[in-house]
Order: sequence, then C-alpha cells, then structure tokens
Amino acid sequence: MYAVSHTQQPVLKMDNVIAFPPRTERAAESGSSESVLDLKDNVSLLRTWDRAGEQDGLDEFSPKVIKALRELGESDRCGALCVLRLNEYRLLEETFGRRISQRLAEMVGKRLRSCLRGTDLLEQVTEDEYLLIFQGQTDNVLLEQISQRLLSDCSGTYTLDGLRMHLSANLGITRFPQDAAEPSLLMRYARIALHETRPGSPTPYHFFAQNLLKDLQNRVWMAAEIEQTLAEERFELHYQPLFDIKSQEILGAEALLRLRTEAGELIAPDRFIPQAVEMGLIGPIGCWVVG
Repeated sequence: MYAVSHTQQPVLKMDNVIAFPPRTERAAESGSSESVLDLKDNVSLLRTWDRAGEQDGLDEFSPKVIKALRELGESDRCGALCVLRLNEYRLLEETFGRRISQRLAEMVGKRLRSCLRGTDLLEQVTEDEYLLIFQGQTDNVLLEQISQRLLSDCSGTYTLDGLRMHLSANLGITRFPQDAAEPSLLMRYARIALHETRPGSPTPYHFFAQNLLKDLQNRVWMAAEIEQTLAEERFELHYQPLFDIKSQEILGAEALLRLRTEAGELIAPDRFIPQAVEMGLIGPIGCWVVG
C-alpha cells in the first residue's frame, strides 16, 4: 500500500481509475485455454506438480536404499522415512577442506548408527544428508522421541586433528502409507518437511503434511508470477480517494497496488509483497509505482 498526499486538492477524474476488461478477455489474450485453465484451477495445478514429482527416479540412491524403499512400498507394513541434514557441513568443508569434512561425516554416521535398531536403515545420500528408514513405526510420539535422540546425539562439538568444530542438524519426517506409498514421493515429502525446519529452531524436526506441499507450490508459483508480472508491467494501481469528513473535500488519494496474473486474477499486496521483499524485487516494484 502506497499513500499519496497533496497540499492542494487534486481533481480525480475518471482516468484516475483503471478500467479492466473481463477476465475471460484477458485470459484469452494470455495464451491457450488449456494453460489458462491450469493456472486458474489451483487443484489442477497442484495435481500437475504431483504428477511431475511421481516421475522422479531413485537413481541418486544406492541399491540397498532402493530395495528398502520398494520393499516398504510393496509390503503391508507401515514405516517412516526421514531425511537428516547437517546445517554447518558446507561451511566446515569450505573452511577445513574435503578430507576433514569427509571424516566428520563418518563420525556423524557412527553416532547415528548407535541410536538405531537392527531393522532400521541409515544411508548417507549426499555429503551433508542422511536417509533413515524405520520399518513398522509411524507413531508420532515415538517418532518425535527418536528424532530428538538422533538430533541430540549427532549435534555438538567434534574434534579432528586438533580442530574443533560445531555441528547441528535438522530432520524431515514422512510416514508410509499415510503420507505416500510411492518411494520417490516419500523422499520428496521428507525433504519438503525438512524445508520447514530452520537452523537453531526450538523444533529442528518436522512432519510432512499436505498443506506444506501446497504452501511450497504456491510460493514457487507466486515467485514466477511476481517476476513475470514485473517484466510485463502487469502491476496495477487502484486509487482510493481520501475525504475530509467535515469539509467533504478530497484531500488526496491512496494508491493501492495489485498484481494481475496472466490468467486475469487480481491479487492483493498481502499475498505477494512479503515474497517480493524476500526476492529482492520490492525496489524495482517501488520504482514502477512511482515512475
């Protein structure tokens, strides 16, 4: 919201108010009817993203992990899949080098394995990421206890070659079959849950929920929409007169910023301004407003 005030009384004419063509006309100008339908129908858009996620392969994982995931999907047993990420690993690797960081990852793996049962699976899938599979376990309370122990045992101070370094970790949790049955979706959802955690947060673990997926997809869609709207100058200003009640005179006007999507939807600033700030685009948007 941008306020514009004047010392002299402005004259607000009809050309101060932007007239918009019907949404159907704007949608027809923006592209094919199929693409417009996907953008306007949020449910259809979410399904499209889900189908894209189901096509992800498991090529990045070892045969042991792929076998465990497929066995979990083919069996009637319940289970949980967790992704644990070391927060400071990349910084420590840049600081002390690859040799030290790899030895550090091995030490973390040993600490994690000491917490697990014989039926549990632990696999390092990237330099700073571990996959854990718990078969026969979906109770939230017990999974919270397991998560707290895992994070507590692998976090803290490590000493290697006389060098002291601190590590902390976060954990994303998804459950089979409640959250997903497809192995690739289980992995994807666990990482989405992990995305909700923050280094140093009081709860460094997070369970997957469908609203997390929708929120993340909406953020991705909104980011692309903000950038495209700025490039195509599809932002709009609506002017709301400011009246003096006593004199019944117009003292100024309030400029209200709106985002018009490619499909014709009008979006209020509370839905896109915070994300525009995060993207570093609030400056260019402000220049468009005053320009």
